[in-house]
Amino acid sequence: MEELLKKYRKLVAAVFEAHRVRGMQKGHNFDHTYSVANLAWDFCEDDSLKKAAFIAGLFHNADRMIAFDENLPNSREVPDDKVDALVRGWLTVEDLTEYICQVIIKAVLNHGKPNDDSDDTVTVALKDADRAVNARIDVVIRSAQFRSNLPVIDPVLLLEDFRGKYNDRLTVVADLLDCLDWGKDDPRFGVRTQKAKKMIASRVAALLNFFEMIVEQRKEEGLVPYPEEFAV
Repeated sequence: MEELLKKYRKLVAAVFEAHRVRGMQKGHNFDHTYSVANLAWDFCEDDSLKKAAFIAGLFHNADRMIAFDENLPNSREVPDDKVDALVRGWLTVEDLTEYICQVIIKAVLNHGKPNDDSDDTVTVALKDADRAVNARIDVVIRSAQFRSNLPVIDPVLLLEDFRGKYNDRLTVVADLLDCLDWGKDDPRFGVRTQKAKKMIASRVAALLNFFEMIVEQRKEEGLVPYPEEFAV
């Protein structure tokens, strides 16, 4: 990590400053994007594209920055051309070929989408890295920060809460439950590189244990079953 930081210090500093001036500390801050960048480099299975994967990881919060600036409810509403422009502004710090720039931009634009057979090596590495970091146990706190307007859990449905849709659930715990898909052999959301599969297995197991502890402790308190008329 220190070697990458030294080699790409200007890029890292530019992205750090972009997060700092916006005061982005909820859910997707600089620490998140830097963590993803380091794993994207590690997970990239083409040595010639590791640099591109690292940079794509550094830049993958671009849509969230624009959404933050424009007070949009979510990053999915940000047009691709605005992400492209922000990323190209950062890319002027490095001397990169147009091909590598396009690889980086493509990965950034597609990192939050389901798996696709057309995903290139850098996009696969970035998607896997983002999911692995988002399965780290501190996602329990980060998700609560990011979804601060939601109740923690539905006390009736508990871990059987499938309301809403992926990335738009109705409680924090329901949102977190979707993280478990990343560690499964799921064609849409499962990680695909061998290093990511090895890393994420213990992470989703820890999250599953956390969910089960929530239910067990509520049982201890006599809250299971819960009166349905008081459900969230």
